[in-house]
Amino acid sequence: MMNNKMFYEENMGGVIVGGRRIKSIKFADDLALLAEEEAILRDMLLEINDICEQYGMKINANKTKTIKTIKKIHEESIRCAQSLNIVPEDALFHKNEHFLNVTKIRNLLRNREFDIWCRHPEKGKDVVLFKQYPGANKWICKHEGHSNSEWRDGIKMVGNVAAVRAVSGRSQDNRCRHCHNEVETLAHVLGSCPHGEALRNARHHQVRSIIATALKDADYNTFEEVHGLSVTGSTRRIDIIAFKESTRSGYIIDPTVRFETDEEQPAELDNEKKEYLQSYHSLLPQKIPAKRA
Repeated sequence: MMNNKMFYEENMGGVIVGGRRIKSIKFADDLALLAEEEAILRDMLLEINDICEQYGMKINANKTKTIKTIKKIHEESIRCAQSLNIVPEDALFHKNEHFLNVTKIRNLLRNREFDIWCRHPEKGKDVVLFKQYPGANKWICKHEGHSNSEWRDGIKMVGNVAAVRAVSGRSQDNRCRHCHNEVETLAHVLGSCPHGEALRNARHHQVRSIIATALKDADYNTFEEVHGLSVTGSTRRIDIIAFKESTRSGYIIDPTVRFETDEEQPAELDNEKKEYLQSYHSLLPQKIPAKRA
C-alpha cells in the first residue's frame, strides 16, 4: 500500500539507528512514523492520510500521539557525559552514531568507583587485590554454599570492617586479645595468632586433601605428606607429589593459604616455595615410594 516516493527516497524522513535509516515501525494495525524534524513528520502523516483515504480508511485522531525526543542528540549526549564528570571522547560514542555507548560508560563509572574505593585509608585497604582474579569475587553477589552468617562475615572481612581491634575506633588497646603480642589485624587473626593455629592446620589439611583427590581422579600417582632430608640434612616434608608413570615429569605442590597483602605477593610466594623445595629436589626420587596416597 505504501508505495509513495516519500517512503522510498533515501533522505526523506526517518532516523539513523545502527547505520540504517528507519522511517516507520509497524505492528498489527499500529504504525509509528519516525523523523528528525517536525515538518517532515507532518508531511509523512499527511501522505499516510491520503493513502488511507484511497482505501476508504481514516486515521483515528484520538489515538494518534506525537512524542518529541531530544533534537540534538549529540549535544545532549555531551551534556550528560559532562554532568557525570566524564570527558566525552570519541571512543565513548557508538560508531557512526551520535549517542553514547552505555556499556563503555558503565565500565568507566565502575572503574572510577573502584579506584575511589581503593583510596580509602581503612575500608579500601587491599581492595586492589580484587583485580587479580575477578572470578573469586562472585560469592559476594551469589552466596551459594555459605550460610547467612558466613556470607555476612565474609563481606565484613573484604570490607575491612571485621570486629578486630586494629579497625579504627573499635578499641583503645589494639593488641591481640589472645596472644597480646601483635596488633590485632585480620591478617594476624587468620594467619599467625597461636590461638587459631589448630583451625589454620585443619584448613590447610582440607585444602591439601581436595587437591590430592582431584589429582587422583585425573589418574596421577599421588603422594601426601612425603618426608625427606634436604641437602643440608634437615628434615622436611612435602604436602603433595603427583606424577604419571607414562611421563618423566610431575608436580610438587605445597598448598599455602595466606592473607593477601599486595599485588606482588603471589610471585614472591612462588619464589619462596621454589627456593624451599629446591634444597631437597635431588632426593625426591628415592622418597616418592615412601608413602603412597
